[in-house]
Amino acid sequence: MMGRSLGIFLYHFRRKLGVSQEEFAQTTGVSPVQLGKIERGEIDRPHQRTWKLIAQRLGVTVDEIVRRAAAVDRLEDLIERELAPLIRQEEPDAHPPEPDRVGEIDPAERIFGDF
Repeated sequence: MMGRSLGIFLYHFRRKLGVSQEEFAQTTGVSPVQLGKIERGEIDRPHQRTWKLIAQRLGVTVDEIVRRAAAVDRLEDLIERELAPLIRQEEPDAHPPEPDRVGEIDPAERIFGDF
């Protein structure tokens, strides 16, 4: 699952930077096809050199990327554990009311916010 989490992290971080996959690929030296596969989790364990290029472009260490991806993994596990039983109990057409978003912090913002 870590490959998928790494991809989710990379996707959100790249989007936060406001660059396209193509632009990001050009500035890292990683092919757009490979970058897309990493973001979709199709490459479970990208080569260490690839992660070094990506980390250098993001201005972080590979360890920081792995740490943040692990946070994504934990968040996904929490959502699955806590929300999946509730979702399975809902009727197919039932739509829960929109939560009050005042002061709410997006979980992704907690993970990617300080970059």
